Amino acid sequence: MSFTQPFWLWLLPVMWWVYWRWFRATGPHGALRLALLTLAGLVLAGPRIHLGGRGTDVVVVLDESLSVTEVERQGYRELVKQAEKHRRDGDRLGIVRFGGATRVEKRLEDEKLPGEWLDLGQQHRSDVRAGVETALRITPENRPARLVLVTDGELSRAATDEAGRLAATRRVPVDVCRVSKPAVRDVSVAELELPAEVAVGRPFQFTAWLQSSAPAEVTYELRRDRQAIARGTVTVGAGLRPVLLRDVLVTEGVHGYELVVSAPGEDRVADNNRARAVVSCRSGRKVTLVTRAPQGNMARVLDAFQIPHEVVTPDQAPAALALENLAGKLGVIIDNVNAQSIGPDGMRAVRQFVKTFGGGLMMTGGRESFGVGGYFNSVIEDCLPVTLEARKEIRKSRLSMAIAMDRSGSMSVPVPGGLQKMDLANNGAVEAIKMLGPLDRISVIAVDSAAHVIVPLAAVDDTGALIGKVRKIRSEGGGIFIYEALEAGFKQLQKADTQVRHMILFADAADSEMPGDYQKLLQTFRQQNMTVSVIGLGTEHDSDAALLKDIARLGEGRIFFTDRPEELPRLFSYETLLADRSAYVENPVSIQQSPAGLAVLSALPGELPAPAVAAYNLGYLKPQAQAAWVTKESKDDPTVLWGFGASGVGRSTALLFDVDGADGRALQTWSGFAGFLGATIRWTMAGKEPDATVELRRDGQDLVATLDMAGDLQQRLTAAPTLRIVTPQTGDEPQLLPLRQQADGTWSTRFAMEQNGFYHAVAHLGDAGIVRAAPVVLPYSAEYRYWEPTQTDERVQTLLEMTGGKLRNQWTDVFQLPRWKPVGVDLRPWLLVIMLVGWVVEISMRRLLYAQRWPARFAPKVKIPPAQPVAPAPVSPEPATPTPPPAPPPPPSATLDAMNKVKRKRQ
Repeated sequence: MSFTQPFWLWLLPVMWWVYWRWFRATGPHGALRLALLTLAGLVLAGPRIHLGGRGTDVVVVLDESLSVTEVERQGYRELVKQAEKHRRDGDRLGIVRFGGATRVEKRLEDEKLPGEWLDLGQQHRSDVRAGVETALRITPENRPARLVLVTDGELSRAATDEAGRLAATRRVPVDVCRVSKPAVRDVSVAELELPAEVAVGRPFQFTAWLQSSAPAEVTYELRRDRQAIARGTVTVGAGLRPVLLRDVLVTEGVHGYELVVSAPGEDRVADNNRARAVVSCRSGRKVTLVTRAPQGNMARVLDAFQIPHEVVTPDQAPAALALENLAGKLGVIIDNVNAQSIGPDGMRAVRQFVKTFGGGLMMTGGRESFGVGGYFNSVIEDCLPVTLEARKEIRKSRLSMAIAMDRSGSMSVPVPGGLQKMDLANNGAVEAIKMLGPLDRISVIAVDSAAHVIVPLAAVDDTGALIGKVRKIRSEGGGIFIYEALEAGFKQLQKADTQVRHMILFADAADSEMPGDYQKLLQTFRQQNMTVSVIGLGTEHDSDAALLKDIARLGEGRIFFTDRPEELPRLFSYETLLADRSAYVENPVSIQQSPAGLAVLSALPGELPAPAVAAYNLGYLKPQAQAAWVTKESKDDPTVLWGFGASGVGRSTALLFDVDGADGRALQTWSGFAGFLGATIRWTMAGKEPDATVELRRDGQDLVATLDMAGDLQQRLTAAPTLRIVTPQTGDEPQLLPLRQQADGTWSTRFAMEQNGFYHAVAHLGDAGIVRAAPVVLPYSAEYRYWEPTQTDERVQTLLEMTGGKLRNQWTDVFQLPRWKPVGVDLRPWLLVIMLVGWVVEISMRRLLYAQRWPARFAPKVKIPPAQPVAPAPVSPEPATPTPPPAPPPPPSATLDAMNKVKRKRQ
């Protein structure tokens, strides 16, 4: 037991003396009075009973945000070891790490220090509040505790104040161990201020704010759309320096600016030496046409119908289809361009643009599009009105395929989602198996320093069993021996009796070993009509990429490189479709028009030719989509040639035939062809925004969105508007935020930007439609911005004052009892209850005469013997002498004394 105010205990002897001198009472009444006085003294002293055992709990809270360098983070282990050395019997040590996320690395109950610390991730913030909250959560309240925050002090004021309040509420002091920063100058771009929108051909000016921790000669370069347009040198003192810049835009669209600075000598943080911003320049919205035929039919129709557009070649597509460049567009047309040209980032941007931001998407067919173009299992397929699987019932050829899988040590590397690279490679093989039917043959081989046949060549009649075997493949270490893999695949395909025999080699582009005499082996492949394609994990610049390219060339197959393991399922599906040769049907067909198609076209512009197309891509209508054109040849289950429908808040159209190539020549000569294309484009791109605007602006590290709409539009709203934000870290799914109405009638919300990159937003107004906002860019992580030393000192000092902690430079006394000791269970509430009950009893004893009646009630009772009968005296001749009456028995002395006392009291 301990006391929070022990000096009150000296009052007890005084209280006892006063009681004995003036308030003494006898019997139980006196004992009760004495007990109540003693309890009053104990309550003043604040007694607590200890249930947690002896010792002190110390939790070390480590700041691992990006502002703390890797070298500084490596020193954390030494600090923890120093604290561990001074731990006494009963003391306990815990470890919590924080950045944007938090992780408990060692609980107080654990005896040993962790051997390896797992990757924390999410280091673009210094969420000290979450770190302190996690540390308090693992700290019991019945033991003395202290937190030691190890940080560089570059913490936001709001988070630091909240952390201090949490610790002060628990009365747990927070000590701070400052990570020392190197005395090196830091030059940065603090801000690049651009207007949100400018007019075409009108000059405008903007300001760049440069910052340096010490005087420096700073050289800057201004780039627009990745092209340098201005350079200069300015002198920047210790602080901020504005630089006025000018430009004029002569083309419409969203233009990106980047300012890069440098200075002679060492720079402490290089990541804050560049800043980016965007500006919108437009007089009307355009359509982005991605095509291999810049002067083809699609471009001519857009010109004829006066639809504003820009033409993008396949090699320009990844940059042109970035979400920031689609911000001001009506829609996208992908005209017979394969998925490899668009790229994974471009496909994700198109999906977000259509489903979240209400853009239009049209895709036309050909030998480089839809399934044979690599869009099966892609994110763009999710936007289309058709699915692209090659259904087994329409296939006319049998296929035997061998898949050789790299299971070397590099395949054990974790990827997002809690998986390993090997898991995604297995998923790719599974997707290939799903596309095959009972007439096909499959073999799966796992390869490291030897080939291991997991699935011998067999018919694909029990898909579940085959998939189960493939999913069990695990990385076994070592490298992949290429010759062993090719030889094992060749032996399996030799057993096949199908016309098409194909092998897929999946290998690491930087870890492919022991190719042996692969040229001679691949010559044998060709002699027996076998082909080999390669999927390389990595880039074509990796050390073994040339070898893999040569294998694909000699094997008369295809080569695919990807450094994103999540792309593997799509690439395996793509290669299977190409080997299967059934996703593109070369069969002349006639077209049958549906009422849905007539509704889009308003009227049929001329009679359709018969047959209309010589070949077409396979696609199957989704449940919510509509078929406008189908084939006449199959009446029971007609093939879709033109489908359309809604996709999220946008629209999409699929023309599963070539609008420029020879396979669609008959349709292209049709008199109504231009009218058909123009009407379809107009329907697809018919995005219309309501009378409202959304503005995004940066407020420090926060993004502030403001929605302003016309009064009549507000009255028509059936629900509060919402904002959907696509951030650099949310991936494909936008983040939904509620908008709250302000006093001036606008609606707004605030969002914390945690990672550098573009932030896109769109307001959803229910049935009234959507409103897009111009994108905002966070130039670099807030962890890389320059902090004034006074800011850091102020944050740290505030935290120390709020919690009663101290600035810690050594660890010898870290386990000493803190000044605040909120330990054990407070006994004062219980003692007060006991005092209240005792007081009531004491009053009752005094007022209701319990004390006075105690002796009479419990005194021993004296029994009075009954009177004995007296026998009559015999008659005597002498005269009788009178006998005095007998004296009454004397009353019991105790009873008499009690009665006399009562009489005296009443008198």
